Amino acid sequence: MKDQPFIINLAGHVEADVVLNHNETSKTIAMGTWKEETVDIREIIHMKYDLTDISITDTGKGTQEPKLTLTRDSSGKKITGGTLTMYPGNRILITVTNTFQHEGYFKGRTSVKNVFQGYTKGN
Repeated sequence: MKDQPFIINLAGHVEADVVLNHNETSKTIAMGTWKEETVDIREIIHMKYDLTDISITDTGKGTQEPKLTLTRDSSGKKITGGTLTMYPGNRILITVTNTFQHEGYFKGRTSVKNVFQGYTKGN
């Protein structure tokens, strides 16, 4: 199951889709301008997988720390995506983690991690 591609969408000032397999990292995507920028992060989830985490790492020297807010379904339990606020100079790695949901006797539990990176103008 780890060789299945996952599609992750970024929507904001710039829109981009990345298609990644387990442990793959995308090429850098320029996602912002010289000002504060908000980007929505969404993923097309394969059947029997759940989006279990989105995390960010800033390797740049932004004017402020980026902020990630996870969005959840109506029950408040399942993550459905996230909203990322970036600032000039941020250079961000976004890690999306999916977990295979065990069903039936012959299937196990596995986790898939995808990473994509983006930056804003500045530093």
